[in-house]
Formats: sequence, structure tokens, C-alpha cells
Amino acid sequence: MKKFLVLVLIATSLQFSNCKEEKDEPDPLFQLLALQSLLTSKNIFFNRVRYLDNKFYGVGSGGQIYVSADGDSWTRISLDTNQAINDIGYINNRFTAIGNSVHYTSADGISWSDISSTFSNTTFLRSLGNFGSTLVAFGSRNIYTSTNGLSFSSGVSLGSSLFPAYYESASNSNRMVVVGAEESNSASIKVGSFVSIFLTFSSNGVTGLSSAKQLLGIAYNGTRFVAVGNSGNIYYSADGLAWTAASSGVTSTIRAVVYAKDQFIAVGMSGLVLSSPDGINWTSKSSGSTVELRSVAYGNDKLVAVGRDTILVSSDAGNTWVNK
Repeated sequence: MKKFLVLVLIATSLQFSNCKEEKDEPDPLFQLLALQSLLTSKNIFFNRVRYLDNKFYGVGSGGQIYVSADGDSWTRISLDTNQAINDIGYINNRFTAIGNSVHYTSADGISWSDISSTFSNTTFLRSLGNFGSTLVAFGSRNIYTSTNGLSFSSGVSLGSSLFPAYYESASNSNRMVVVGAEESNSASIKVGSFVSIFLTFSSNGVTGLSSAKQLLGIAYNGTRFVAVGNSGNIYYSADGLAWTAASSGVTSTIRAVVYAKDQFIAVGMSGLVLSSPDGINWTSKSSGSTVELRSVAYGNDKLVAVGRDTILVSSDAGNTWVNK
């Protein structure tokens, strides 16, 4: 009887051991999917996407730049910094990338050199914009201008409050319009033009924004400026001075806007996409994503929108989007 009991216990123990080994054995399919996810993960918080010199450039956290000629295949470039890159611009056959306190230049968009020392005060530069033959870097109170993308000169102060924040610009032949916020998160628009050799900004003559919240994006289609921002705010103007509110139909933050294929395309929180033929009447589109879309660009007959670890591409004017 004892011999039989011992054999039963041994058999049971072996059976339990075999079951445990089978349970702990990794699933090959799970391992393959995990490896695929690791290899394809972008691991970047995109701040901006631009279409420059016939290529898309997406910039963001960890000094990363993603480059694509067609919007479908992307190459990652890592700068020698852990700081986020806030924007990228192009002038006179040269690229410029800016962060809060680090700034780079490149002749080909691949090899980059640090030019932070050319800025007298490099704090909180958020955006780059073109005004004629001048590249303008701005963000907080200080602005910098360059005609070659390599050396920058300080300009007249942009902000009047202690901590202004400006995020984006658009220009016509006469003026450069920048959007952001001043005190109490209230919307602010500054209009710039050259006085002698200095690019000077002012809010004099700007009307129609008395109840507006912070503005984050702006685009120009040749006849009309459109600005977007917090709380679903959208404003339009023919001259950059007199602004009128439009109904977006949403209350969430709209982060950016671009003009493409005869319409304005705006993107924002939770995968928000809006379109309008005139900047006044807006229609909601489905992006198929719930990620906050922080920037949008148009080029090569495609729209590209970016967010956290996300690149969305549309080839049909924003009606359908594919996650790359």
C-alpha cells in the first residue's frame, strides 16, 4: 500500500511539473508580435510636422527628427541632445531646428550642427516661420531673424507680458501674423512688419478677440487667415487685423491648421479633424485615431498629421487617414 502511494505521489508530481512547464513556456506568436511592436514603435512625442524642400519633417521629443519623401516610409535621425525639438524651418537651402535652448542647422536635413551659441537668449523658442526672405524664430518674448538659416540676429521683443507664449505664424506679402496667448490664457495676435531693418510686432489695430482663449495655429490661403486654439476657437480675417469668430462645432482644443487642396484642414485633441472650404463653415472628419494630433502639413499631394508615437497620412483631402 505504501509503495503504491509513493508511486501515485511521484506520478502526480511529474504531471504537475509538466503542466507547469507547459504553462510557463512562451508563446512564439506573442514573442513575434512583441518584437514587431518594439521595432515599429516610434517612441516620440511629435511637436511639429513640416513639408520642406520636397520632404516631410516631423520633430519632437528626445532630439528626434523623422524624414519622409512620400509620407509612407520614414527615416529617424537623432540629434546629440535629449531635449525636445519644437520646430523645423527652411530658408536659402538650409534647414534650422529649434528647441527650448538647443538649436541646429543642416545643409541636407541629415547631418546637423549645433548653432545654439548664435542666439543671445535661447529660452523657449517654439516656432519658425518664413516672412519673405527672412526666417523668424520665436516663442516667448524674444524673436530672432535670419536670411541664411545659419546666423540669427535678435529682434524687437514680441511679448508685452511677463510670460507670453506664441506658437505659430502665417504671412502674406505685407505682414507676418503670430498667434498665442498673453495674460490669463487670453488669445493674442501680433502683426509684424519691417521697420527699417527690424522686424517689429504689435497688437495695435487687432480686433475681434475679446473673448478668445489661447490660439495655437494659423494658416493663410492667399486671401484669408484662419486661426485655431483652445475651447474649439476658430477665427478668420482678411488682413490679420480684424478677426471674426467662426463656429467649429467642437469645444475641445484645436492644435493646428493648414490650407491644402482648396480647403482648410484643422487637427486637435482625441484625433480631431475638421475641414472647411472657406474657414467659416466647418465639417468634422474621422481620423480613426484617439491620439492628440499636434500638427499637420501638406505636400506631395498628401496630408500628414502627427501626435504621440503617431503619423497619420491622408491622400484624399482628409476624408480617410492611414496610421504609418
